[in-house]
Amino acid sequence: LEKGWNWIGYVPMYENTLERSLAGLKPTEGDVIKDYRNFATYSNGKWVGTLTMMHPGNGYMYNSAQATSFQYPVLRAFEYVNDPQATMYAAMVQNKPWAVQHHKYPYNMNVIAQVYADGQVIPAGLYTVGAFVGDECRGIGQYVDDRIFMTIYGDVHDSERVTFKAMDCITQEEYTIKESMTFDNVMHGTVNAPFRLHLDGMTGINSAESDSYNIFPNPVRYTLYINGDISRLVSVSLVALNGAVVATTDSYTEKGMNVSALSDGTYIAVLKLNDGSVIVKKIIKVN
Repeated sequence: LEKGWNWIGYVPMYENTLERSLAGLKPTEGDVIKDYRNFATYSNGKWVGTLTMMHPGNGYMYNSAQATSFQYPVLRAFEYVNDPQATMYAAMVQNKPWAVQHHKYPYNMNVIAQVYADGQVIPAGLYTVGAFVGDECRGIGQYVDDRIFMTIYGDVHDSERVTFKAMDCITQEEYTIKESMTFDNVMHGTVNAPFRLHLDGMTGINSAESDSYNIFPNPVRYTLYINGDISRLVSVSLVALNGAVVATTDSYTEKGMNVSALSDGTYIAVLKLNDGSVIVKKIIKVN
């Protein structure tokens, strides 16, 4: 690997996780590997991002902070590994309200961002974020924890201005985002210092009444209950980290909300009150 960007192939015969595939490499903080749709960066001693597997026949770009070399693991075949982290990242792929033509443009750039509304970070899953040049969508973000990893496509020779929009996954209401950038074929933001995107407009998320409502039990197995003035609830929704609304009701009662059919994992409970405020709580579903 030369210092800077390199094209690398994947020579083993079988796919494997990114960590296992690059076990022979000593990466430097901030190194980046990407294919045409996903990417990962080396941060705090581990790979973080939407690229979690390497596949035979695929080409990759690697941005190395130093000149170095490595060997892929010398095995006839990798053993099958059910990597829960890779599964978790795969489950975080966002819903896609816009279409992206991935192969229309010769270049791409990457952004690691956090989305803010009403002065605080928005939990993963509540909004889908897209990048636009004019009215054309050039990229859609995917969540890894509460950070958005986004690949944006374009042409560095056109000096294009990239703007951003956010779609409320429950109401489908669209928000503009205050920040914009010029397409420049580099990465903006890091895991430790993500690029900040601010929704333009008030969403009412987590008002001063947030502490007036509690959700229990948490973790939950069968029935979810809400402790607070339920007469003020307009709706209760559960949102997966991929933005899918998996359960909703506009008539919550003291009998609670049956969640037994949901898969194990983390969800966001969204409580909408009659004054327009929105309270969000993270819950864990177990079987």
